Amino acid sequence: MPFIQNISKLKQRDSIYAALLEECAYYQQLSHKLRKRLPENIAEHCRIACIRNETLVIYGDNNIVVNRLKMLLPAILANWADLPYGVRKHKVLLAPENQPPKRPNTLTLSATARISLSQTAEKLTHHPELAAALKRLSHSQKEK
Repeated sequence: MPFIQNISKLKQRDSIYAALLEECAYYQQLSHKLRKRLPENIAEHCRIACIRNETLVIYGDNNIVVNRLKMLLPAILANWADLPYGVRKHKVLLAPENQPPKRPNTLTLSATARISLSQTAEKLTHHPELAAALKRLSHSQKEK
């Protein structure tokens, strides 16, 4: 229950957060209503993102879901009695992926390894690209 209490406090403290939370809850309700009208294997892989310019925007988790939704939605929306006012069209998009943040490279080379890389790079005259890459690696490690 502490999470719900924190949200309640947040709503009381700032009207912008309250409006955002209400809008979020509204789209969750719409997504739930849409999922009840879809086949089970599709329902769990889609959600309503927003309503913009009289267009209901729906995200699908993968291309298969997106294509199935594009086929199913015209009939579903035509029979959806309590469809939000003003919705005249729909758009189905592939949901953007949430990519984890890149971890900074914390690996370092010892002084001996850097010297060895530099010496190896000098000997690789017959592979200039590899020699240049080894030199860059040994020099980039010096700066750390």
